[in-house]
Amino acid sequence: MPIHPEKKFSLPGEYVKLFNHKVMNFLCSILIKLIIKMRLICLVMLLSLSGLQAKVWSQATLLELNANNVSMVEAFRQLQKKTQLKFVFNLEELQGYTVNVNVQEKTLEETLDLLFEGKPLQYEITSEHVIISRKPVMPFVPQPLETIEIKGVVVDENGGALPGVTVMVKGTAIGTATDVDGKFTLKMPKTNTEQVLICSFIGMKTAEIKLAKGQTNCKVTMEEE
Repeated sequence: MPIHPEKKFSLPGEYVKLFNHKVMNFLCSILIKLIIKMRLICLVMLLSLSGLQAKVWSQATLLELNANNVSMVEAFRQLQKKTQLKFVFNLEELQGYTVNVNVQEKTLEETLDLLFEGKPLQYEITSEHVIISRKPVMPFVPQPLETIEIKGVVVDENGGALPGVTVMVKGTAIGTATDVDGKFTLKMPKTNTEQVLICSFIGMKTAEIKLAKGQTNCKVTMEEE
């Protein structure tokens, strides 16, 4: 029997190309789905980290701080670690300051208020920093003295009015002169001690009169020399 050579089976070229095209489309669709899933996972992780960061930076976050007889700088170092805020200060302004506080469940502002109690320091909290500085020195403004108004009249031995009489508060530069009716008005500092008025006029003996505490009216009689 004659032996026939075995025939090889082969697909036409068009079917091969079609098969390869379908495989590539399938692999591409899987790859695109994987990329989309990875992007979604990254987005979720980013949002989670953003939420965590917002929590850390919130000024309403309650803190705990154990600062027993430590320097102010050390207390700031601990707070900086807990809050992730950068503390900005002049080291020379904090020299010699120590703190002794035990803070439980306090906000950053409440904690700083405890640290700064009795110290000439102030703070400002921004989104990324806590700025420490010395309180400005307020200029001394003297309080106005409380005054009282003294009214009186100066007459001669016959009861006649004496105009132009000089009336001074003893020991001060406060003074005035009587008017045509012999009357005078002057303001003087209110004190808890007796004040003395000195009345002088040409041709008359100098007269002194003591004012009792709270006395606001007086009558002075002058004698001829």
